Amino acid sequence: MELVTKTQMAAIIATPNTLPVPVIIDSDSDSDSDSDDEPVQSQNKLQLTPPPPVVEPKAQIEERLALIEEFANENEDTIREPMSKAQEADIKFNPIWCNKYETKGIKHFKKSSKIYSDYTQFLPKITEQKSSSSSFKTQEVYFYLLNNRRLIALGGDPLISEKEGGLSLAFIFEHIHNSGLSEKTPLFFHCKDNGRVISNIFKRVWRIVNKYDQKKFD
Repeated sequence: MELVTKTQMAAIIATPNTLPVPVIIDSDSDSDSDSDDEPVQSQNKLQLTPPPPVVEPKAQIEERLALIEEFANENEDTIREPMSKAQEADIKFNPIWCNKYETKGIKHFKKSSKIYSDYTQFLPKITEQKSSSSSFKTQEVYFYLLNNRRLIALGGDPLISEKEGGLSLAFIFEHIHNSGLSEKTPLFFHCKDNGRVISNIFKRVWRIVNKYDQKKFD
């Protein structure tokens, strides 16, 4: 069986059926039905018209999710096992994971058709002040999503640097940031990105893996 690429699978998942719909138009459809003239053989014309907006029923959404799972199963070699305790420790004891964000003067990301050339402009600065214990607990709740098979299959492994083909910062902002909170940002995981808790986990790990703040904390 020939496997599809990540790009092709992402297109299958994200794009509803937009193929033109063939419509048969009868050239005699406007003729007077009461006419006494001899009936003339109709000359049908085939035209392609754009389809109406598609609202996928639940069954079709479930079918798409099944395709994702099938894709993941057929690409086992690209989907790693859950991270080791040592890998967890490398993240959880890193100051980029533990310290607070500087929220003043932050440039906010807005979802649009525009593709940004540099998504690091939307990353807040990391302070030297420790985050609260409640923040740690919240991050811990969603930490397991770093092992999510769907994410790794479609977006890349968050434990691999972007240059080596791992999860990109662009994917985090475009598909995880605020996901499930509006029509522009559809749900990616099974839960919404309320308070940007989930997307911030991935942003923090991206900074660690890609050594974005390395000089600051060396």
